[in-house]
Amino acid sequence: GLNKGITQKVTTASATAIHNWVGFCNPTVQTDNADNVALMEALVALNDAKAAATLTKRTANVGTGVFQYDETTHESLWSAYSTAKSNAEAYEFTSYSTSSEVNALATALTTAITNYQSQSLNAPDAEKRYYVSIVEDGKEWNGNAITFIAGGRSDMGKYGVKYLASANANLNQALKFTVVDGEVNTYKVSAISAENGSEQYLTTGSTYAGGNNDQIRTTDDASKAMWIKIEPTSTDNQFQLRNMSANKIIANNNNNDMYTANSANFTIAEANQASVDITIDSELKYITRIFPFAPSLPDGVVAYSCAATDGNTLTLEDATPEANKPYILFAEKGYTGDALTGWGTGAATTVTE
Repeated sequence: GLNKGITQKVTTASATAIHNWVGFCNPTVQTDNADNVALMEALVALNDAKAAATLTKRTANVGTGVFQYDETTHESLWSAYSTAKSNAEAYEFTSYSTSSEVNALATALTTAITNYQSQSLNAPDAEKRYYVSIVEDGKEWNGNAITFIAGGRSDMGKYGVKYLASANANLNQALKFTVVDGEVNTYKVSAISAENGSEQYLTTGSTYAGGNNDQIRTTDDASKAMWIKIEPTSTDNQFQLRNMSANKIIANNNNNDMYTANSANFTIAEANQASVDITIDSELKYITRIFPFAPSLPDGVVAYSCAATDGNTLTLEDATPEANKPYILFAEKGYTGDALTGWGTGAATTVTE
């Protein structure tokens, strides 16, 4: 008789299918004939595909923006799914049915489901950076952007990663997304190092001795960067971040630390470079400035640090400006050129030195 395993699966999956099969089958034909078994397997596959065809068309995060589903591709994939589902549901099982035609319907529907579910998002521009801000109503860190805090730890990369403040060009919040080859909507995420301008990548604590996959830490080694998958939600411009090492959603550790626990949505917006005006009056000749990035000063402008004070007298030393430290700028003839710009690396909303 018909293979017992197949019989049980078809009976469970579709009583009508097995009934029709037995009803039309010629009693003189052995039901364990290879063609008949293949047909029954195809019917099971088609029934499974139909059972999985429960997709709802997306209405949010579809468009031309970064991390959205491309609208044209989305419509094409939905059309293919709708057609495949309609064809599968309209199919009538008869004594002339063949495994090839049934398999074709099952394959078309299964493929359409997979293609729709795995559509790639519009990729971020490799030359741009983005603010990623947490959405957690009722929490004091609601609306704050992921911020790299230089010196925020004494171990595990020595950067803290917090929801410090709302998006601010002066802070180290401008994140770069680097595509992970071969993965869908999955990236390595980094910010600029405050020390030397290199990239600092998000990684898990398991990169370091004694750490685990739920912890969010940093590393300057791109090969050890964690993989983060961007998952759009049903609300426009709100996403979840999946820690692929832990296969869990990232949120916080019941405080403003970035951590793989709880659950939260995030908004993503293009970041801006910080801009610092260094206009110097030709009569005054001096100004004080703090740069949230390591600047390259224009010709005619020099920087000094204050080595000591004695009443109203300052002892100045020549300096090469670093990020997030105060300096005195001097220009003998003044300066009226463009402001200086760069990606912010600030670790605090105020600087005291």
